[in-house]
Amino acid sequence: LGGSNVTLEKGKSQFRCDGRVDCLNTLDGVSVDERLCTNHTAVVSTVHCGPCPGMEGGQRIPSTSLCDKICDCGDCYDEARCSEGNRTVSGMICRVGSYLSRRKCRGPYEYIPPFYICDGLYDCLNGRDELGCDPNDTCDSWLLHSQRLLHPQSKCSTPNRSKKHFAYQVCFDNRDQMNCTNSPISPLICNVNGYPTTISEYAICEDKNVCDDNIDSKCVAFSNFCEVHKHQLCDGTSNCADSADETVSICNSMVPSAEITCVRRFSYSKHDMPIPVSWVMDGI
Repeated sequence: LGGSNVTLEKGKSQFRCDGRVDCLNTLDGVSVDERLCTNHTAVVSTVHCGPCPGMEGGQRIPSTSLCDKICDCGDCYDEARCSEGNRTVSGMICRVGSYLSRRKCRGPYEYIPPFYICDGLYDCLNGRDELGCDPNDTCDSWLLHSQRLLHPQSKCSTPNRSKKHFAYQVCFDNRDQMNCTNSPISPLICNVNGYPTTISEYAICEDKNVCDDNIDSKCVAFSNFCEVHKHQLCDGTSNCADSADETVSICNSMVPSAEITCVRRFSYSKHDMPIPVSWVMDGI
C-alpha cells in the first residue's frame, strides 16, 4: 500500500480477508489484513529475496520461511539476517556501483552472498568483500575452479543444497563449515588433520568425512527426508518430522550401559546421557 496506513475493521474494510496480502506488517507470520479470517484460509505474507525487489528475478517467499535453516532464495538471503540485532551473519550488504553490480539490483546497496566474498572480484565500492580474506584458511571451490580464501562472513552460512545452485556453495569439501564462532550451530568437535575443530551442523551427514575418525558421517537414514547423526538417536529431541528417531523401538534397541554416561560428542544440550552398550569399545 505504498507505506500508507489502512484501518482494518472486521467486516468493514475492503482489504480485509480478501485473500490478498495488502499490509507490510505481520503477526505470527501472517499479514494483519489476512489474520483471523473465517471465510478463507489466512494468506501468509511474503517477502522479497534480497534487499531490493529487482533481485532474484523478483522472487518472493513466505515470511514463515525466514531463518528456518533452509535456503528458499537462490543466494540464501532468507537465512542471512537471523541473529540478535538483525545484523547480517553470512554474506554482507554494502554500497555498490552499477559498473560493479553482478546482482542487477537497482538500489545503492546489495546483498553480497558468501560465495561472492573473497572470489577475486570487487563487488563493494570500498572493496570490503575482498578485505580480510585469510590466506591460511582456504578450500576448493566449484565456482572458482580453484582454491579460494575464506572470510568470517563467508563461513558457516546456510548452504544451498539444491542441484540448481550447487556450484554456488562456498566450498565443496565443507571446509567453510569448520571452526564456526556461532556455537549454536556447531554441535560437534573432532580432530581434523590432528587439530581439534568445531564442525557446523551443515557439515554433518554429508558423507564428506571431514573428521579424522569420520564421526561426522556416522548417521542413520529413516527416509529420503530425514537422516540424523547416531548421537541424536533417542536423545529426547525429535529430529524427524514423524519422530522416527525417538520411537519406543529405537530407544529399546539402544540398551544403555549402566556404567557409562557422558556428553555425546554430537550434542546441542551438552548434558550427560547413557551410552548404549553397542557404542562401548567400538573404536569411536
